[in-house]
Amino acid sequence: MTAEATVREGIPALARPLRRDELAAALTIVRRLRDLGSLSPGADAAADAVVAALQERFVALTGPEAHDAEPDVRLLEALAESGLLPLDPLPVERLLDQAMVVFYLHPGALTSRHYHRVLLAMIRLDVDVLRDHVLRAPLLGPDLARGAAGEYLALRLRWEKHAHADEQTRIAADLLELMASPRIAELGPVTRGRGTWLVARQVGTPAQSLERLDRAIALDPRSPYPHHARAGLLADMNEPAAAAASAREAVARLERDGFARRPSTRYDAASMLRSAFHHLLRAGQVAEARSVLVIYEALDQPEKLDELRAALREAERASGRR
Repeated sequence: MTAEATVREGIPALARPLRRDELAAALTIVRRLRDLGSLSPGADAAADAVVAALQERFVALTGPEAHDAEPDVRLLEALAESGLLPLDPLPVERLLDQAMVVFYLHPGALTSRHYHRVLLAMIRLDVDVLRDHVLRAPLLGPDLARGAAGEYLALRLRWEKHAHADEQTRIAADLLELMASPRIAELGPVTRGRGTWLVARQVGTPAQSLERLDRAIALDPRSPYPHHARAGLLADMNEPAAAAASAREAVARLERDGFARRPSTRYDAASMLRSAFHHLLRAGQVAEARSVLVIYEALDQPEKLDELRAALREAERASGRR
């Protein structure tokens, strides 16, 4: 079966796994079909097959029979260039985590240049690359920082690493300007939403910040982070009921995608759950706060648990006195 027939008829129908060169050819055809204004039934399967193949290849980089990562990185770049986003984002995020393991724990198996190319491809696939591992990486060199993806990653790295408040404000303004630029259209909506909510509160008025967070939610409906940020902003604006509503939305998204069970997002999930608990208590929504506490108690060694339980008991007593 030719690569074109594979894409048109659907990859799951094949009785054998596709070779890497067949996958690359399929993605080339997908890109051409997209440019012509149509996509085949096999397009989504092509993305899933590439991710599955790359996971095996990245794991193999740590094995006894080392191989050159260049063809695998090229295949990942071809997936990003095809314009396909895998239907299930979690395998792609695991692929990024695997690349991080290879780069940091197996020196030489994946060069820094290859690793940065992986990060840039992941940005184009709407995957959040700013994990703790990435923050230890040096800033991108000029050859890797070109284009909107490179600019975005360079600004994110500067933002995460720079503690000086005035400099962070300047970086936030630059990032918001990039998010509003037509050049950012090459990146997916999730990446654009992430770049917006991250610094939404750093520049301008509370009303402008709220507008940015609403835009980020529209771009990235799966993420709990803009809802979490929106809850904090509304609490600062002395709107406890609205803050509680946003907090409930954040918790719903945490639960839907299992953020608290994934190592890369477990710390953030715990922080968001504690914050949601307090927003709900301040709004007098004791039963909802109790439900959030149940979720929090199920975490592995949650912090400040006694403090949260005491706050809930006091709220329940106060509610009973009224």
